[in-house]
Amino acid sequence: MADLVITGGRRLAGSLTVGGNKNAALPLLAATLLTDSDIILHNLPQIGDVATKIELLQKLGARIQAQGDHSWSIRAAGVGGAEPDATLARKIRTSILLAGPLLARRGHVTLPRPGGDVIGRRRLDTHFLALRSLGASIEVTPSAYVLRAETAFVLIDPDAGTSPTSPQANQKARDDVEKAIMKWGRFRLAINPGVADLIIVVRKGSGKIVQPTIGGLPTNDRPVIVQPTDNGTRLGGQKGRPPGSTDPSPQDTRPGPQLEAGLPDDMFVVYQGGAGNPLDGPPVWRYINKDALKSPSVPAVAEFRKAIEEAEKQQRQQKQGKP
Repeated sequence: MADLVITGGRRLAGSLTVGGNKNAALPLLAATLLTDSDIILHNLPQIGDVATKIELLQKLGARIQAQGDHSWSIRAAGVGGAEPDATLARKIRTSILLAGPLLARRGHVTLPRPGGDVIGRRRLDTHFLALRSLGASIEVTPSAYVLRAETAFVLIDPDAGTSPTSPQANQKARDDVEKAIMKWGRFRLAINPGVADLIIVVRKGSGKIVQPTIGGLPTNDRPVIVQPTDNGTRLGGQKGRPPGSTDPSPQDTRPGPQLEAGLPDDMFVVYQGGAGNPLDGPPVWRYINKDALKSPSVPAVAEFRKAIEEAEKQQRQQKQGKP
């Protein structure tokens, strides 16, 4: 077409429905993996990329139902350990958008190299730089990207009673530890201890070897937390015994006074996560000090960071053949 001639002088009137944008629809579809709740998306364009992304979600285990010509109901509660379908992922460039939500959901993902139209250089560096800055490790293979986010779950010592004089001391210590770990940025906080790489057990010291406490209170019960922080969003929630625990349920859970004997100092103990009850195994690191959990600096987290950095330094030296 050489020319486009527009003849004016007539008033325009009427209405139209603006179609949904592909570049908005595809990230929204990937974001549905961040929750187990029902999500309804409206005004999705009926195009091939959207159909492929919907099929990708279905293959991962999401339940998806059409709610009309341009609306879809999506529930990701059934998404488990399945990896993105390689054939589908290679059809669209935006399959890379599944990396973040799947890492947040389960801590790992093997993502086939994205495909899409060949329209020049379309780098993925910004995605990987962002994920690395949030603590993810990325391994590049000829056919896929293997991403893993190391996770930690912070737990109040299940044997700890509740102090009558400072009933929130352990809860405050747990919250301070979580915030310090997020500020560090090395580990992502896991919502479910069953999928965490590390279990961190904390207990606030009383300064006494023996102290009166109240037993039988649910020290690790708490509502779901969605709290913005300087380093992202802190999520948390726990009800009852940790998932995967093999311990029998207590016969009597009624609160009552007790005498509690133990170390008088603050305690920060790290266990390797995994199946069963990780607390039955030996700890991999511990720090016990009078002010180990002092708010808000939490020296225990700083010491743990030093220990990890020193261990990693030694590993690098060994790989390079240095003493």
